[in-house]
Amino acid sequence: MMSTYAATGSTVQGTPLILAVTVNGEERGLHEFALIAGEIWTRRETFARLGLAVTDGTDDLLCLNRLAGIATTYNAGEQRLSIMAQPQLLTLPAATRNIYIHASAQAAPGEGLILNYDATAVIAQSRSSATGFTELRYFNHNMVLNNTGIIRTSNIAQNRGFTRLDSSLSWSWPDRRLTLRLGDTLTVPSRWTRTIRMGGIQIGTNNRLQPYLVTAPLPSFLGSATLPSKVDLFINGARQYSGELPAGPFELGSGHSRVNGAGNAQLVLTDVTGRVTSLDFPIYDTPLLIREGLAEWSAEAGAIRRGWGLTSFDYAGNPFGSANGRYGLTNWLTIEGHAEVASHYANGGTGAVIRMGMAGILSGSLGASRMDGRFGQVVTLGYGWTNRRFRIGLEMMRASHDYADLARRGGAPYPRDRDIAYAGFNSRSLGAFGLNYVSQRYPAIERYRYAELSWNKAVSRQWWLGVRTQKQLSGARNHSLFLTLTWSPDRRDDVSMSVQTQKDSSSANLNVRRAAPLDGGIGWNLNLWRSDWDDDVDLAGSGRIDYRGRHGEASAGLDIRNRTTTGFVGYRGSLVLMDGSLFAARTIYDSFALVSTNGIPDIPVSVYHRRFGATNEQGKLLVTGLNAYQRNLVSIDPSDLPATFDLATLDREAIPADRAGVLVNFPVAPTRSMLMTLIDDSGQIVPEGTRISYADGTGPAMAVGFDGQLYVEEARPGAMLIADRPAGRCHVILPPRPAFEKAGRVGNQTCFDR
Repeated sequence: MMSTYAATGSTVQGTPLILAVTVNGEERGLHEFALIAGEIWTRRETFARLGLAVTDGTDDLLCLNRLAGIATTYNAGEQRLSIMAQPQLLTLPAATRNIYIHASAQAAPGEGLILNYDATAVIAQSRSSATGFTELRYFNHNMVLNNTGIIRTSNIAQNRGFTRLDSSLSWSWPDRRLTLRLGDTLTVPSRWTRTIRMGGIQIGTNNRLQPYLVTAPLPSFLGSATLPSKVDLFINGARQYSGELPAGPFELGSGHSRVNGAGNAQLVLTDVTGRVTSLDFPIYDTPLLIREGLAEWSAEAGAIRRGWGLTSFDYAGNPFGSANGRYGLTNWLTIEGHAEVASHYANGGTGAVIRMGMAGILSGSLGASRMDGRFGQVVTLGYGWTNRRFRIGLEMMRASHDYADLARRGGAPYPRDRDIAYAGFNSRSLGAFGLNYVSQRYPAIERYRYAELSWNKAVSRQWWLGVRTQKQLSGARNHSLFLTLTWSPDRRDDVSMSVQTQKDSSSANLNVRRAAPLDGGIGWNLNLWRSDWDDDVDLAGSGRIDYRGRHGEASAGLDIRNRTTTGFVGYRGSLVLMDGSLFAARTIYDSFALVSTNGIPDIPVSVYHRRFGATNEQGKLLVTGLNAYQRNLVSIDPSDLPATFDLATLDREAIPADRAGVLVNFPVAPTRSMLMTLIDDSGQIVPEGTRISYADGTGPAMAVGFDGQLYVEEARPGAMLIADRPAGRCHVILPPRPAFEKAGRVGNQTCFDR
C-alpha cells in the first residue's frame, strides 16, 4: 500500500505505517508515519501531538532522521518507534509533584454547653481567701457564646464578689477564613501600634479556621528530566519527598516543609538507566511573609475597655474604629496598612517586609497620628538573617513626642525610642550562644538599657548546663550572673539547681519536680531557696502535690517564707452538657468530641492510636484535647473488643469547630449470630445438608452442617425455623436473645415434629 505526502511542493511516495511510539521512554500511543527511502517521515501536526516542537522550516512533512536534537529507533518486527529528544524540544506541560494544595476540613455540627471552673482557697495566718474562675460557653457549630469571670471571697473587706472579665458572641465562616465577634475582644495591632482590650464589633481573617492552609510562601524547584526518573528532595539534609517524574520539564514543591531562614535544597534525579544527577538550590524562607495573592485583614469598632479584672463594665465613653490589612504582593514582598480613628484622634501608616534573596529579611514602616490637634510620627526598621547555626537581627523604632496610638489615648504612654539587637550561634559540640541588647525610653522616664550574654549546652541526654549574665547599662548599672544545672532522668522527673549573684545579694534555688502522668495520676513539686540581702539570710521553700484525674485536676501546697506559712488547695475541671448527657472532665481549652457506641459500655477508645478511655454505662465517652478544624483520628481497637460485638468501622475523623464539640458515632452492635446443634425429638442429630428456612418465608436459606451444626447469621430471637428433613419437616424456635457471653453459642436446640 502506498501513500502520498506533500513536502515543499513536491509529491513523495512512501509506505504508510501505524506505529506504537515512545518519547524519551514514555508511551505516547499509536500514530501515523511513512517509510520513505528507508527514513521515517510524519506530518508536523503528528509531531506536535507527540509533545515535540520543531521551529526550523515551514514544511508540513518532517523527516525524523534529519531533525537536530532527535534520535529515532524503528523496530519493523514490533512496529514500534522510539524517539529520544533533547529536553528543550519537549512541549508537554511541566509535571508538578509535591505542590502543596491545602484541603480545608469541614467541621461537623455540634451543640452543647461547657462550664470551665478553677477554684483556689488560700489560708495565711489569720487571713483567708478564695478565688474562682469560671467560663460559661455555649456552642452551636460555628457559633460560640462565651462569658468569663472571677469570684473572690475574703475575710477582709476588699476584693469580694463577682467580676466579669469577657463576654463575646462569635460566628465563623471557615471557607472564607472569616470570623465576626460581638462583645469583648482584643484589637489587631500593627508593628507601630499596640493591642488593647475593647468592647464592640470585630470582623476579619482567622487563619485558625483553616489550619492546613500554609500562608507563607513555599519554595518550589524547576527542572527538566530527559528520561523518566525518580526524584528525591532533600532540605537541609533531610529527605522531604520521593516520587516519580515523566520525561520533560517539572516543578517540585517543598510540600509541608517549612524553612525559617537560609537553607539548602538538593534534588537528586535517577533516570531509568541508573544515571544520577544532583541539583543544589540555596533557599531563604520566612513566616513573616505571606504568599503572593493572599490577603489578611480585620476591622473593629467599639470602646476601649478599662479596669479589666477589677471592674465588670468600665468602658471609655468615646468610640473608635480601626482596620488592619496585609497582602502578599509577591512571594518576596508583603505590604501592610493600618488605620485608627476616634474623636479628636487619627492614626495611619504603612509597612513592608522584603526578602532580599539570600541576604535576609528587611522590614520597615512609617506611621503618623493626630491627637487633640498635635501631630506625631513614628518610624520602624528591622533586619534579620538566620540559618541552622547563626542568627542576627536589628530592630529600631523612633517616635516623636506627640505620636500616639489607641493605647496611649487610653492612658498607656508610648515609648519614644527602642533599639533591639541580637545574635546567636548554635553548635552541637559547643552549645548555643546568645547575645542580646535592649535600649528603651519612655517619656519622662530615664532610658533603660541592658545587655545579656547566654550559653547553654546539653552535656548528655540527661544533663543540661546554662549560664546567663546581664549588665544594666543605665541607672544603677547592676550586673547579675545566673548558673543553672538541670537533670532529667526521664520524661516525668527533673531536678534543677540554680545560683544567682548580683551586686548586693546572691541566691540559690533547688527545684525537684515529678509531673503528673498525662493519663492520670499523682505529681509533685518541691522548691527550696536561700537568699541574702544586707547580711540577712532568708531560707524559704514551697511544695505542692497534684492529682490529675479523668474529671479534673486537684492541687494542694504550702509556701514558707519570712517565717510566714501560706497554704492553698485548688481544683479545676469542666462540666459538659451535650447530647442529653452531663459529663465531668478536665478543663476544656479548645475543642472536643463526644464518642457514642450505641449504648454499649466499656468500649475502648483511642485518639491517634493512643488509648484515651472507655465508654460509660450509657455508651459515651468525652474525648478532650482535640484541635479545631483538623482531622483528629478517633478509633476503636478491635483487639480489646469482645467477640460478641460487631463494628461497621474502626476509625472516624472528628472535626470539631472552634471551642466546640462534635458527636462521633461508632455503630457498635451486639452480634446477632447464633451457633447451635440441631437435634430431633428423640435426641438424634439432624442430618447434614438439611435445608433450613424461616417460617415466614423471608431471609436467606440455610443448611445444617456436620454433627448437626447450624449457623444463623443475623438471627431473629424468638423466630421459628423450618427444617426440611428426609423424615419430614420439623420446627425450632430460636432463643429469645443471643447468648452474648458465649459469643452466640446457644448449645442444643430441639427441632419438634409438626
